[in-house]
Amino acid sequence: MNTEAFIARREVLHLMVTEGGAFAHHIAKAWLTADPANSARLAAAFGDLYAYYAAQLPAEVRP
Repeated sequence: MNTEAFIARREVLHLMVTEGGAFAHHIAKAWLTADPANSARLAAAFGDLYAYYAAQLPAEVRP
């Protein structure tokens, strides 16, 4: 993952933590601390939730 993609992903997860409900908050916290294998599992399971919050960011910040 390149630096821009890493920063964009962290922006989305930060938005999930700060603006999401309890479920999104806890999923994002788990994602932020996950190793690459578990991060991939979270992406597969909760990609739709991630996409919802990614769409809330300004276009220049979106992954």
